[in-house]
Amino acid sequence: MSERDIREILAQELASTAAWRRDAADAHPDQPAHARSASALDRLTHYIRSLPDDDPRLRALAGANRDPDFFLIGGEGTRSLIDQYGIESARDPESAGNAFLDRLVDASHADDTDAESRRTPPAAG
Repeated sequence: MSERDIREILAQELASTAAWRRDAADAHPDQPAHARSASALDRLTHYIRSLPDDDPRLRALAGANRDPDFFLIGGEGTRSLIDQYGIESARDPESAGNAFLDRLVDASHADDTDAESRRTPPAAG
């Protein structure tokens, strides 16, 4: 998978989560955290799409996650970071985006390691 692919897959997942938060904000106007989360995720989506193709974190994610649906079906650590990002408030989207990507690479590697440890070796024949 290329860096461009992983960037767009991640951006689409973030945009989808932001849309879900907007729907939740409409359904629950008494819970303003949903609207704040949607705005934060929209800013993060824009930041991710603005990254250059050669960003080393995108290369790391592309190498670690070979499944194009990873962010939809991926590990707990990765999904949790996306869900939590919208809850965190950030004044500087670039700084927050950098921190998010760094944590995402770490979580991605941890999810891959966890998945690898769960695989059973083939039976000796």
